[in-house]
Amino acid sequence: MTSIAPKDPLIGQTVAGRYVVLDRVGDGGMGTVYKARQDPVGRMVALKVLLPELTRDELKLKRFINEARILSQLRHPNTVSCIDTGQMDNGRLFIVMEFVHGGTLRDLMDQGRLSQSAALRITRQILQSLSEAHAQGIIHRDLKPANVLLDEVAGNERVVRVADFGIAKFSAAQAGMDPTLDEPEPANTRGRYGSFGLQSVMTTPGVRLGTPAYIPPEQAFAKGVDHRADFYALGVMLYEMLAGHKPFESDTERGLCLEHLHTPPKPNNSVHPELGIDTELEALLLGMMAKDVEDRPNSAEDLIGQLDEIHERVAPAHARATKPEPMVMAALERPEEADDTPIIMARSGPPGWFWGLLAIGIIGVFGMAVLR
Repeated sequence: MTSIAPKDPLIGQTVAGRYVVLDRVGDGGMGTVYKARQDPVGRMVALKVLLPELTRDELKLKRFINEARILSQLRHPNTVSCIDTGQMDNGRLFIVMEFVHGGTLRDLMDQGRLSQSAALRITRQILQSLSEAHAQGIIHRDLKPANVLLDEVAGNERVVRVADFGIAKFSAAQAGMDPTLDEPEPANTRGRYGSFGLQSVMTTPGVRLGTPAYIPPEQAFAKGVDHRADFYALGVMLYEMLAGHKPFESDTERGLCLEHLHTPPKPNNSVHPELGIDTELEALLLGMMAKDVEDRPNSAEDLIGQLDEIHERVAPAHARATKPEPMVMAALERPEEADDTPIIMARSGPPGWFWGLLAIGIIGVFGMAVLR
């Protein structure tokens, strides 16, 4: 007999007097994401709600709040940002983002490999988002296709929105940020982190956060990271966009991390010479994926400049002048892929909440816990 999952009790409820919860669209170890309607204006939004069992978990509360604070500070149109944040009557925190219907880069890549021009256009927009974040001392640390949202706004052209800063690292000097959030999880902790499906990576002696298929070697093995860690992950994504498969494969998370640490990526032109990847693009891609962080590009602005020069050469003239050519090319045979849980398609506008109230609410929660 087939069992029927119980209906989520939050569906049909109104959060903060204005967000009517319509459907449950995403789950993770830190929270649940819902599609909701913002009344009275009637627009669709994405509502991310902290799991009830985490309302007394100090570390998870800090991460949730700081993710919202990070998003509220990032204003670039290629970055997801907050519409609103708050606290429900039961103590659960929430973040509100505008709902976007265009899917993720993962969805697009599952249709087949991308043209060089399409891959360059998408990569450039991701770098524009990173440029603003890096300038504020924020390192994403979980770039992957499922965390890149695509919004169609001009014909077939897709506009990128970088999302999910749930495990972002930020400078301790940044106002209001808690440097203790950069510490690893306890060694006996394993599983998924973050409502957008963040996957943990087991190392010895503890756990480091990130997604194994795209994690830079220094992050996988708990070394210090800087903004160039994001360039490595983006390089892996660019490789996959062009080839139709990832540069490294393994049956285990640790094995995949060891591939990132020790195995040089095979140039696309040696694996798929029929693709005719531009030689300068190939060199730039391999530079982004350098094992030694000092061998990677130094800034998003430098990378954007190099990509623009390459794009002028590889993009058809008619595509640059009018409508871009189709993004997806013929699919290549590729190995089985690990689970890459997509995030909710969300984009946002200006931030809109008073952070002190969150802090007061959290203090109240912990106070009640102590009294019990």
